[in-house]
Amino acid sequence: MSCLGLRVGMGGFLLALCAFIGAGAYGGAAEIPRELQVPQAWIEGAKREGKVIVYGSETPQEANAIHRGFSQRYPFIAVEYIKAATVVRFEKVLFAAKQGKPTVDLVTAIGGSTAAYVDAGVLMDLSNLPVWNSYSKEHRLNGKYLAGPFVRHWSLAYNTDLVPKGQAPASWEDLLQPKWKGKIAANSITRSVSFTPLWYAWGGERATKFLEALVANGFEVRKEGHEASLRLLEAGEYSILTTAGEYQVYTDQGKGAPVEWVALDPVPTTSGGLMGALKDAPHPNALRLYVNWLLSEEGQRAYSQPTNTFPVHPRLGDLTPNFKDWPKRMAGKRKAIRTLEHEYEATKPGGSQVAKAWNGLVLKGL
Repeated sequence: MSCLGLRVGMGGFLLALCAFIGAGAYGGAAEIPRELQVPQAWIEGAKREGKVIVYGSETPQEANAIHRGFSQRYPFIAVEYIKAATVVRFEKVLFAAKQGKPTVDLVTAIGGSTAAYVDAGVLMDLSNLPVWNSYSKEHRLNGKYLAGPFVRHWSLAYNTDLVPKGQAPASWEDLLQPKWKGKIAANSITRSVSFTPLWYAWGGERATKFLEALVANGFEVRKEGHEASLRLLEAGEYSILTTAGEYQVYTDQGKGAPVEWVALDPVPTTSGGLMGALKDAPHPNALRLYVNWLLSEEGQRAYSQPTNTFPVHPRLGDLTPNFKDWPKRMAGKRKAIRTLEHEYEATKPGGSQVAKAWNGLVLKGL
C-alpha cells in the first residue's frame, strides 16, 4: 500500500471512529428518559449550588431511601432533608418566603396552607419542567403550581373483632342503617379528604342530605388525626372509622392489628404531600432538578417503595405498593378525586361551601 493510501485509510478509520464515539455519546443521551432531559443550564447551575434543602413529613429513613435514586442521577447535588413539624411547614417557611428570604428550597405536605402559599405569591412556576405535561390538570394548580408525589385513597376501616367479616358496610348509604347508630367515628381530616371529594362527586344537595342523616345516626367526630384515630379503632373505641388511608391499614394489618379496609364507591382520592417550590429559593436550579426527578417515573418508583404509597404518575397506575389484591378491592369502584382546585378553595379564608356545610352540621349538630 502506498503512503497516500495509508494516510487515506487511516483518515477514514479516524473519521469512522469519531462517528462511532459520537453515535455512542448521542445514544447515551437518548437513553435519558424524555422527562429527565433538562436544560444544560440547570445542570451547570445545580453543580454550582451543590445542594437542595427540603422540609417534609417523611421519616428520615424514608427520605434516605428515596434520595438514593436522586443521588445516583445527580451525584453533584446533596439533599439536605429535615422532617419538619406542621407549624414549620404551614407557617414558618411561608413567613420567611413572604419576606423574600427563604432558607428552604422545597416544603412538602402543605395541603392545609395551599391558599396561603398561592395567594402570597411565593411559589415557583413549575410549568417549564420537562415532566410537567405528563400530569393532568387535577394535579396542577393554575397549570403551574404545586403537585403531590403520591395518591391516597380514603375509605372505611372497621375493627374485625367488633364487625364480623361480610357484615361491614358495603356502601356509603349502609352507614345510615340503625345497627350502626353510635358506632361510627370520623377524625380530624375527614372533612378535607373524605367529605370534600364526595361533595364534588355527588353535588352539594346529596352530600348535605347524606351528612345530615349520618349525624342523626350518632356520627362521632373525633379530634384525633389519622394515625391516632386508627389506633383507637383497633383498640375497640368504636367499630367503624369513615376516613382511613389504605396504606396505614395495610401497615397495621402487618403488625397484627384487628383492622380491615373497604373501598366504598366512590372512593375519595387525594394527591398527597403537596410540594411548594419557593420562587426565591436559594438553590433554584437544584430545586428544579429535584422536583422534576421526583415527579418522573424514575422518581415516583423511588418514592413509592419506601413509603408504601401509590404513585401519582399517570403511567404507573398499575403499581400497587400495599394490598396485593388491590385490583379486586377496587373492581367496579369509581374515584371521587379532590383536585388541587378543590384543595385551594377549601383552604381559603372563610372556607368553602363544603366547610360551611360540615361546620354547620357536624361541629354544631343538627
